Amino acid sequence: MKKIALFLMPVLALAMLFTGCDKNKVDPEEPVKSVGTFTQAAIVDAVAGMYAEWTETTTIPQELKVSNATLTLPQYQYAMARLMVDIRDGNAGDIEVLNFKPADHPERDSYDAETIAVYGGPSDGSNTEDLGNIAERMIAAMSEDGQVPNQTLFTRDGEAIAYSTNRATVTFARAISAYKEDGKMPESVTTDYLSAAATLKGFAQQFVTYLDVWENNIAETLSADGSHCSDNETAWENVHFIPIPYSGGYTDGVDQYDPKYQPYHTITVDGVTYSAAQCWGIALKGILDLVTVEGSAVLPAERNETVHTLGNGKPLTTPIPALEDFFEWGLYPWYEKADDPCVIRDDNGEIRSVGIDFLVKLIPWHLTRSSQLGAIGNFQTFGEDPASALVLPPYEGNISPMRELLIAARFYKYLLDNDINENVYDAMKDVMIDADLYGVDPDPLYVSETGLNFAYGQGEQTLKVTALSENWTATASADWVTVSPASGPASETSQDVTISVAANEGGSRTATVTFSIPSGTSKEVTVTQAPSPSTNTIRDFVTEYVKILDIWEETVGTVNYLDGIGATTNEDNAPYDVENAHYVPMETTITVGDQTLGTADMFELAIRSYLLLRGYDGNSTTGGNGTFESVTPATLSSTLPDTHAYKWGSNPFNETGSTSAGNVTQGNGGELRMGDPNTADGVEAVKFDILDNFAQRSCNYPINNGSQISNMCGYAAGQLAGYYGCFCAQRGLITYAYFFKYMLDNNLEDLSTVQEDHVFETHLFK
Repeated sequence: MKKIALFLMPVLALAMLFTGCDKNKVDPEEPVKSVGTFTQAAIVDAVAGMYAEWTETTTIPQELKVSNATLTLPQYQYAMARLMVDIRDGNAGDIEVLNFKPADHPERDSYDAETIAVYGGPSDGSNTEDLGNIAERMIAAMSEDGQVPNQTLFTRDGEAIAYSTNRATVTFARAISAYKEDGKMPESVTTDYLSAAATLKGFAQQFVTYLDVWENNIAETLSADGSHCSDNETAWENVHFIPIPYSGGYTDGVDQYDPKYQPYHTITVDGVTYSAAQCWGIALKGILDLVTVEGSAVLPAERNETVHTLGNGKPLTTPIPALEDFFEWGLYPWYEKADDPCVIRDDNGEIRSVGIDFLVKLIPWHLTRSSQLGAIGNFQTFGEDPASALVLPPYEGNISPMRELLIAARFYKYLLDNDINENVYDAMKDVMIDADLYGVDPDPLYVSETGLNFAYGQGEQTLKVTALSENWTATASADWVTVSPASGPASETSQDVTISVAANEGGSRTATVTFSIPSGTSKEVTVTQAPSPSTNTIRDFVTEYVKILDIWEETVGTVNYLDGIGATTNEDNAPYDVENAHYVPMETTITVGDQTLGTADMFELAIRSYLLLRGYDGNSTTGGNGTFESVTPATLSSTLPDTHAYKWGSNPFNETGSTSAGNVTQGNGGELRMGDPNTADGVEAVKFDILDNFAQRSCNYPINNGSQISNMCGYAAGQLAGYYGCFCAQRGLITYAYFFKYMLDNNLEDLSTVQEDHVFETHLFK
């Protein structure tokens, strides 16, 4: 029978290095610094005191006072390792303590013996399984990498075994404490080192909070990649879900970074923070450890290969399973198939719950397959063909890792609720676990839109209404809005409803359509219509528009790159706050003739007017994705183009962009900058080339995306010579105001005398 040792997957890739990370090599020109020299007696006294404290708190302290100095955790780990080696070798001299970086993952551990020899343990080649040898190899790893290693590896009976640095820290202290008391080192010590929180039970107590997150987050739409794509016809509607960072699976994602779906939930167990993807892996490995004899240490090499025996495994108080490098989401963690919803089914329809047999068939192969892919596989299939599916009649269909995450959370909740700590298989063998993914209590009234935007002329748009168990009615708050039909029956199938508006002969206007059912649930749809065509000129508009620069200069406060407001309403956005920044409040308006224009209207008129002045058809509403057609260049005396009730996107201030990977800047690289994409300096001036490009792209986007202004236009390296980064919509609002101010200040009627290489000011925050 073929088997894969799970813990070999990450550690074999280390090429038998003594640390789980080799990225921080010591620069020979910058040797590791000494932090002081201490007597062995001083170190022994301090460590014995630390161990006495550990027996009470089971927490490894981050600092240790030795004589009159305070050593950090990496420093006193080195001191203990040095002491262990010196006592073994009969060296009674003082110890010079050196400074190193802390370990990245000191918790990674697969050691399975209850005791370990202090010195003189069993040898396998050059490695000896005792504390003295561990200390010696830790020192070597620190010297080579400039960093405390994550683990020290043994080979026993052909298998690699990891002795974590956390375990080494406690067992060193245990041996040194005995040395202080007895005057000699003990022959062996116990290897327990975990706090009560650092067990699978401690993990489970935090992991089950994902059920609350799932219950309390309702997505208007949710795609298989985690985005909220209104353009994606296969997106699910009104579903419970667990927010995770957008995976990048779909390129048409709309509102994928909507702040209402943040923060992304993590849990912290014994000082270690785990992402949802890491929780998926830990939880599944833990289930194997609890209900099989072999546990998660072995996995099948082939689909449908059986390598586990069902039975009582480890207790719930066992250590948390080790993290694997592949514990990160693939592109489509919700994917089960194209229709809505897809679940595991049998001949009688949907299966609402699963048992241990199902989980032990599913989990081992999904872990193996994910390790092969380097990320969590999007789904697993149950069917009849053993070459392409897991065969376990009567199960058929696809199951996503997100459904597995929720099943696992319900599994652990059952254990906690019933105080089951051992003999888990006996307790769970006849228990069926809820397999629901999308939410068992759908909204009794669902309306597909919350707002509709119309041009000034007569028009109509269609939305969908679903009322599951009651008849529904719809009422408009203004007589210029008509709803057809205005009522409908209860049904599980969505019904099309048309919202029509009469032509607008005045300024912009707003009304509300209210959908309701007898039990009291109601949903409102805001209907906004653009004003009638203007007789104003471009000059009339820009004369008022440039006044926002004075507002910008005088308005100072905290502005957030993501949501446009300070962190007082969303602390998770705090890292993106810009303090003492000039900005234009979103509610700012100007009056041009008989029109009152908001900032979104100003943005649209600014880019459309600019395009007309440059000789492009800024009046077009069918621009598509390309360049607007050429027209005779307009003048400031030309008629002002129409507005179309544009609205800001979710993050119009956002110029955070992407970061760098492997010292190579990727994506759009953050705020707009000039020249070298790796420079941190933002631009302060732009030319016609980027103003042309930004205006056309920013006009095309709302034409194709429901009148929503794009949050930003990205410029990757080489895309537009001389520019790099993200040019956000709010920067555009200010930049085009500076452009028009230049025209007014210089009494320009048109752009015929302005050179192509002329530069104009551009700002976002000041």
